[in-house]
Amino acid sequence: MKHLSLMASLCFVLVMSALITEPADAALDVVGATPTGARPDSVAINTITRRVYVSHDTPLPSDSFVTVINADTNAVITTIGVGKTAVDIAVNQVTNRIYVANGDSNSISVIDGATNSVITTVPVTPNAPNAVAVDEAANRFVVGTGDTGHVEVFNGATNTFMCASSVFQFPETVYSVAVNPINGRIYAHYNPGKGAIVDGSTCGILLNNIPTCSGGHADQLIYNPVDSRFYGTTWNGSSIGGYSGSTGATVFCE
Repeated sequence: MKHLSLMASLCFVLVMSALITEPADAALDVVGATPTGARPDSVAINTITRRVYVSHDTPLPSDSFVTVINADTNAVITTIGVGKTAVDIAVNQVTNRIYVANGDSNSISVIDGATNSVITTVPVTPNAPNAVAVDEAANRFVVGTGDTGHVEVFNGATNTFMCASSVFQFPETVYSVAVNPINGRIYAHYNPGKGAIVDGSTCGILLNNIPTCSGGHADQLIYNPVDSRFYGTTWNGSSIGGYSGSTGATVFCE
C-alpha cells in the first residue's frame, strides 16, 4: 500500500491551498499546519467548493477515515468514516463526489461533498483497490487494484461496474491511475516499473509494458491539461517523471 508521511501530506495540502488563490508566478511557501490524525496517505482537492480531502490508511474500521479541510482557513471541518485502509482518494468537481479506495475492504466509498456523508460503498472484484481517479467529462471513476494488476471502470451516475482489463499478466499491483479528460484514456503505473494506456470506454489495452521513470512505478499520477502530460512521483527512484498524455512515454525524469 502507499504511504506518505504526515508532514509530506500536510505540506502538499497547504501548498495546493496557496496555489488556488495565488498568481502563477507567486513564490510558494508553507502557510500553516493542519493536524489530520494518524497515517494520512493521499490528498485531493475540490477547487470549486474549496475543500481538501485527506485519506488515512489505518487498517482498523473504527480508525479508517477521511479528513475534510477548509482550503481558505486550513481548519478541519469534519472526519468521515470509510472502509479499512483508505489508500487513495479522488474528487469529481462536477458532481461533487469523492471516491476513496479502501484497500483492505475491497471497496470504494462514495462521499457526497455537500453533506460529507458516504452515500454508497461499491465492491471491487477481485480485490484490493489501491488507486482511484475520475473522468469528469464522462462521469466515470477508475480503479487500479493490488495483487491482480487490474484497471476497472465504473459509471459515476449509477456507481456500477462497466469494464476491466488486466494490464499485467502476473499478479501484481497497479499503484496509480490517471485520466486524460480529452480522450478518456487511462494511464496506469504498475509494478515492476511499467505503465499502460487503457481505453476508458472499453477497457481495451492500447499500449502496455511502457518503461517508466527510472524503472520505478509512480505512487500517484496527475494529468496536466496545459501541456497534455501525466506527472508522477517515482516510489523507489527518488524522482519526478513527466509522461506523454498520448503514449505514456517518459518525457523527463528528474
